[in-house]
Amino acid sequence: MSATQTFSVIVIPKPVLQISRSGSAVTVQWPSVPGLRYQLQFATDIATPNWTDLGSETGATGTTLSYQDSDVSAPAKKFYRLRVRL
Repeated sequence: MSATQTFSVIVIPKPVLQISRSGSAVTVQWPSVPGLRYQLQFATDIATPNWTDLGSETGATGTTLSYQDSDVSAPAKKFYRLRVRL
């Protein structure tokens, strides 16, 4: 007896976040792959295991996604990361 399985591997480049600030709002933009789902998260300490979701998970239909964080007046530091899934 023998069994054969086929599977696909999708390799995507690590997205680079582009961050710009205008007044009290920060816009985070990144390249996206249609069909993948993205969740932007933030933390006030980069070493924390507890990150907070910003907005809701978004499915990409184009090659760029962005999120406007309008609450950046406090705390003084904010770190962003992006969770990507199929």
